[in-house]
Amino acid sequence: MSKLFQVLGSRFALNTYFWIIMILVKIEDALSQDIYSDWVYAGFMLLYMAVIAAFSYFNNLYLIPKFYRKKKKARYFLWSALCLFLLMVTYVTVLKVSEWALPNLRVEHLSIITYMMEPEFTLESYLELVPGFGVGLSLWWIMFSLAGMFHDQLTVVKRMEAAILEHREAELSFLRGQINPHFLFNTLNNLYALSMDKSELTPAYILKLSTVFRYILYEANTDKVPFATEQEIMQSFIDIELLRTDASPNQHFVISADRDYLIPPLIWLPILENLFKHTRLNSELEIDFRFTIQDGVLNVYCRNNKVEDSAEQTKKGGIGLENLKKRLELLYPGAHRLEIRDEGAYFTVEVEIRLNS
Repeated sequence: MSKLFQVLGSRFALNTYFWIIMILVKIEDALSQDIYSDWVYAGFMLLYMAVIAAFSYFNNLYLIPKFYRKKKKARYFLWSALCLFLLMVTYVTVLKVSEWALPNLRVEHLSIITYMMEPEFTLESYLELVPGFGVGLSLWWIMFSLAGMFHDQLTVVKRMEAAILEHREAELSFLRGQINPHFLFNTLNNLYALSMDKSELTPAYILKLSTVFRYILYEANTDKVPFATEQEIMQSFIDIELLRTDASPNQHFVISADRDYLIPPLIWLPILENLFKHTRLNSELEIDFRFTIQDGVLNVYCRNNKVEDSAEQTKKGGIGLENLKKRLELLYPGAHRLEIRDEGAYFTVEVEIRLNS
């Protein structure tokens, strides 16, 4: 259906509609005369339109792209003036020849630019008629040229927008691609630590990890996903990380929404990765993590305590949060807020996204 609308709104289609309307406007005048056959009147009417159309399209399809688009405006206006003058002379000549061949044709009823004339081919008659036709043809030329320039400019803008969109999609694809190796690096470290401790939690960790990996590899490679799906994977990731920590009353996780939204996948991942990176060496974890959506506004608040050793990890890491910053700038320019605060003993990340912007 979109391709059909694209065809119906194409430049060729719009021009076709225009000339059909012009024919319908003049066809009644052509068919209301009865000295010659209807085909004669209709044929001459189309001939006059063809003369104007030939010069008009030469301007729009050749002169504008060759000179005006390339900023050679002086050359364009010179050629445009010359073509307009030739159009005036040619148009008057065709009308005169028509009246000379068929004296009762009444060309003023058939031509787009109407003007009574006599079939004389003297210089004096041309000097008298060309200025009169020149006003109407000049207005036609200007309007047709402006329409061509507008469409030409619109085409340039669309190409620029397409190039920007292509670059944006390529950058987003690159940023999404960075998530996988970064996540893999962190989870391998966790597995290594569990294996060194010969922990009985290793099988459960691997099982939950496979669920998260399957989602990242096969389901998250899209622009938007349902909140309910993200909630499930987010909770699985939290459960994975908490397998290696002791339960604490100071750990709070809230994931909620007032309805099911479509949201960008894995916005939360670098925040949670950073959270558990800071708290991994801390025996007394203090975590306040809230991922909520209310009235079309997505809020993420994450605050955690940390130990001195995690400051060195912060210097080595930071890829995930930098990735998040770039993704938000591409996905929600001017419609998001990201704050990262290192307060010594605590680390806070806040994100606000206006989903409907």
